Amino acid sequence: MRYKIFSVFLLLSHFSVTFSNVMNTSYFELFYGKDFYDLKIDYPLYESSKLLVDPHFDVSLLTMMFLDGYKDESTLTDVLGKKTIVNAFLTRGDYNVIIVNWDKIASGNYIFTAMPNSKKFGGVLADAILEMTENGFNLTSLHIVGHSLGSQLAGFLGQSIIKKSEGKRKLRRITGLDPAFPIFYPGWLMGHISEKDAELVDVIHTDGWTYGTPFRTGTVDFWVNGGILEQPGCPERGKLFSCDDMCAHMRSVMFFAESAQRKNEKPFMAQKCDSWNKFKNGQCEEGFIFMGINCPENATGDYYLQTNEISPFSLGLEGLKYNKSKSNSKVDAGTFTTVLLVINFWHKGIFSV
Repeated sequence: MRYKIFSVFLLLSHFSVTFSNVMNTSYFELFYGKDFYDLKIDYPLYESSKLLVDPHFDVSLLTMMFLDGYKDESTLTDVLGKKTIVNAFLTRGDYNVIIVNWDKIASGNYIFTAMPNSKKFGGVLADAILEMTENGFNLTSLHIVGHSLGSQLAGFLGQSIIKKSEGKRKLRRITGLDPAFPIFYPGWLMGHISEKDAELVDVIHTDGWTYGTPFRTGTVDFWVNGGILEQPGCPERGKLFSCDDMCAHMRSVMFFAESAQRKNEKPFMAQKCDSWNKFKNGQCEEGFIFMGINCPENATGDYYLQTNEISPFSLGLEGLKYNKSKSNSKVDAGTFTTVLLVINFWHKGIFSV
């Protein structure tokens, strides 16, 4: 027994060292060109205050800071997610656009490296942002957007800012795009993103019970096409972490990006409802709010909507009324899909030490 405890201690110590060794590889990417592949400049986290004097950073604008998810060598979806979000906000032209590059910290063994690193890195990122506030940055102008593991990082960031400032500072808004599910819930192990982490925590669910959480985890949660079904237009799941396999998980990014890019519109109307079944039966509250960039800051509860199967995804008012022809015919795989996912993780070696 003592040997096992000592082995675990050595294992965790090893990954702590790994974390400290790669800290200097994390940095802010400030985008200011026409698109993702155009112009950007990098700033190490320990030089975060230099961002504020960069001629391409406009202190009068809101700032969108994107935190992407777990890195796996077999997928290109992390690049797709970054590109989609950056291009949407550059098209708007009224935000500073920043990506936090934490690739080396968010890779490797999912349970023993990436997960604990997300919590540690939340504190480090909080230090960098608080340093910016000490140099004149307005924290209320910051909108944190995270996808998958990046959503959990966003939650840890929010928690760390509150703790490190002794409750004097709090993020205005965190948007969680299909927050990572495996191991994070129900939360007894290391916690997860919650409604306490910012003034507004709006969450978009698209792949619950698989890569994304099936549980309410924000101040307002949007369950798109039910949130725990295969998304309309997505193909059969392919190889683990392939684009086909991640399609439903990535739809949360696509939906949010579309809401941001359509600057002069307010797409993605959603209706408050107790469940997906009640939404399908028309048993919801009157009225609607907007999902995505235009989510009202006083929104609370669970909201449902339907989308198109291809871009543009928003159905407008039509998305408030259930249409069977717009729904994916696949049955919710639920816990069975999660079991298969875990088995695949073990087979691939992601959970192995």
